[in-house]
This record gives sequence, C-alpha cells and structure tokens, in this order.
Amino acid sequence: MVFSTMKRIEYTHKCLFEFPYFKMGQRHYPYIEVDLLYVDNEKKTEDVMCLLDSGADYTVLPKDLGESIGVDFSEMRVVNPPEGISGKISAKCYISPLNINFLGASFLTEVVWIESNDVNPVIGRKGFFDKFDVSFSQSSDKIALVFHSTPKCCFEK
Repeated sequence: MVFSTMKRIEYTHKCLFEFPYFKMGQRHYPYIEVDLLYVDNEKKTEDVMCLLDSGADYTVLPKDLGESIGVDFSEMRVVNPPEGISGKISAKCYISPLNINFLGASFLTEVVWIESNDVNPVIGRKGFFDKFDVSFSQSSDKIALVFHSTPKCCFEK
C-alpha cells in the first residue's frame, strides 16, 4: 500500500479556523458566512450564510441572490438541474463564475444558480473544499478548516 510509506505532510501555509454550527430551531448546522462577488460586477457584494455541504458537488445559490449582486441571466444558457439525495430540482438552472471571499482569501468557482426561492445557499466541494482540509464535529457542533494555499508534501520512506 502506497500510503503506508508516507510519514508526514507539511504545508507551506497552515492556518486552523474553527466555527460553531449555526442554530436553526432546535438543530445545529454547519453554516459559514461568505462574501459573494460576481466577476463582471465588482461593485456589488453580499454577505451570505451558506451551508457547508461535503455531499454537494457544486455551490448552489438562489437566482434572486445572483440578481442582487449584478448577475445578468438574460444571456446565460439554461443547464440541467443538479441531482441530490432528494432527486432532481424542477426549476431553471444557470452556471456562472463567482468569487467567494472567505477568511481574507478569494476563490473563483463555478456556481449553479437555481430559479427558486426555496433554495438554501450551499457551498459544495468544487472550488472550495480543494482550498481547505474540512472537518465536521457533530459531537461539539463545530467546523474545523485548515487553509492551505500551496501544499508542499514531504514524504519520507
């Protein structure tokens, strides 16, 4: 097994951040606050509480949120809706680039915009989880994020 020969991984930049889960009713959920900035309109930003979802492939946001930060959907192609554990979403969907600002860093990623007001903002794996080592602690209701901008792997045999 390859992994048994590796002893350590060192990161050139390593910062640990912990966040408490967000209480909604009687339950706690792993929400984080991010600042959204559309790439074609760098004047409008919006702070949004988003569910950090390791089971979601993409970041998914409601279309009206996109409109509030200046996303122009008139020229965008409608795409197939994403599928989740509850099945397919029956609403129009669009894809566009978006800057997500979090902890002083900006990440350019693709976002799926859903034409529905029943969509909670979700941060998925693509474009976000590759910037962090993410841990969820259900017993302590905390999210731990280790930010690494440029991993430098040192493997000893």
